[in-house]
Amino acid sequence: PKVGDVIEGVDDGDGWVRVRLFLNVITLKELKCVLNSFSRYATVMDASAEVLAKYDATHKGALSRAEVKQLMVDVNSGQDVTDEEVDRVMMHADMTQTGQVEAPEVNEAIVWWHGQVQKQGHCGCFQQ
Repeated sequence: PKVGDVIEGVDDGDGWVRVRLFLNVITLKELKCVLNSFSRYATVMDASAEVLAKYDATHKGALSRAEVKQLMVDVNSGQDVTDEEVDRVMMHADMTQTGQVEAPEVNEAIVWWHGQVQKQGHCGCFQQ
């Protein structure tokens, strides 16, 4: 996201964040929140970059369905995954609805699938 998106994400709903930024007045609490949000975003993007480097065979900056499936198998300790499970991860992670999992979405895919694997203890079926 752009800095504006991060700032919008920490707006407490009063609509004053943009006005205060325009006037060069921002509270310390708001600044800390913006910096904390950006730090979390940067950490996620670093992790996503490592995943993309390993699984993005086409170097497009996004994972195809087949690449997501391989990632899921690896997270699942090498056990195969069903097409239904891949569909579920794609539906959950592909927030931009491009048919692929783009860099900002990679972490969401991993976290969600890892949670499903942990709930089940192994592959084979998943919680909805």
